Parts: sequence; structure tokens; C-alpha cells
Amino acid sequence: SRRLLMAKWTVDGILNAQSENNALKSKVAKQRTEIARLTQALEKVTSEKLLLAKDLKWMRGEEDGS
Repeated sequence: SRRLLMAKWTVDGILNAQSENNALKSKVAKQRTEIARLTQALEKVTSEKLLLAKDLKWMRGEEDGS
């Protein structure tokens, strides 16, 4: 009976660890997706900012080097 109890405790521990591991993997996947989304958004606004800066230089009559 004691051996059976120990085996059940070990199995429960393994199942709980696997469940926690799966939850953490899911959390990491969500974070990676969000990081990718934010990186793309940052690249877009950076590109737009560069275009606006170029337009402002043109409106001021400044050379833009191109």
C-alpha cells in the first residue's frame, strides 16, 4: 500500500510537471508572437518616420543626399 501510494505521488508529480511545462511553453509561444508583432510595428513606424523626415527636408529645401 505504501509503495502504491509512493508510485501514485510520483505519477501525479510527473503529470503536474508536464502540465506546468505545457503551460509555460504556451506562454512563451504567445510572448514570441507578441514580440514579432511589435517588431513589425516598430519597423513600420520607423520607416514612416524616415519618409516624413525626408519630406520635411525636401519642404525646407535641404539636401537629403539622394
